[in-house]
Amino acid sequence: MNKIAYLGPEGTFGWRVVTRDNPGAELLPRSSHSQVIQAVREGKAGKGYVARENSLGGTVVDTVDPLGRNPVGIEMRFEDGEVVGSRGALIVCGETVLPIEQCLYGYPNTQRVARVHSHPQALIQCEAFIKERFPGAEPIAANSTVAGVENLRQDQESVAIAPPWAADFYPDVPLLERAIQDSPVNDTRFLVVGKDECAPTGKDKTSVWFTVPNENKPGSLVRVLNVFDASDINMSLIESRPAKTVLGRYVFLVDVDGHRQDPHIARALEFIIAQGFATGLRILGSYPRANDK
Repeated sequence: MNKIAYLGPEGTFGWRVVTRDNPGAELLPRSSHSQVIQAVREGKAGKGYVARENSLGGTVVDTVDPLGRNPVGIEMRFEDGEVVGSRGALIVCGETVLPIEQCLYGYPNTQRVARVHSHPQALIQCEAFIKERFPGAEPIAANSTVAGVENLRQDQESVAIAPPWAADFYPDVPLLERAIQDSPVNDTRFLVVGKDECAPTGKDKTSVWFTVPNENKPGSLVRVLNVFDASDINMSLIESRPAKTVLGRYVFLVDVDGHRQDPHIARALEFIIAQGFATGLRILGSYPRANDK
């Protein structure tokens, strides 16, 4: 299966990064990152690209949460006196980074801008620009940036935020201004989800997802982090998401430098499980670091 799933339609940043990294590939657009993951799970695509985080907007929630809901990665647990792992149907097998330029689309004769259409991440990336230029305008979330431009065909009292190449897909909607994001440094990191695990390269990253027992007890999370520190493992990302079970219960996400098969990382993860420092630990995947490509 050579198809690649991405957040469509054509013209999105997902489309851009897939066509950049896989010229000539057969593409499968989907209307959400959750559906991208589902397409790979169901065998409709060989792999899928999902936006993980943006340097301005932070975590892409509609990617992170579906990664947790789907059988992505290797679940580790302590069973009959030993640490065992079971592989899910999917695994994170790559990452890539795309520089992001956001542009303003609309009709020059618009007297009053009532609404700003775009994907929620783009709205966050241009928040200061919107407040300064269009105070009082209502942000309207679209499934993608280019979908926001398409909305202007029925809502000409509004503007949209989308990439510069959206003009190629919607030539009837004028591009008014380029590079409107709140910072000139605006990058999005994409993860590649597939069914085949990456072999170690020596320049890898591993993404881990876990919960801790006795979460309200001081030091519960620190015990896990101290194991990484004592093992000389660099953590490049630490964040939490609601577990969506009870209020105050969280899932923790950590990216560490190295491959899960590297001896010091394998020992650290096994120690964390064996000591009961973490529960529900999943290795989402190990893959080459994008900045070392």
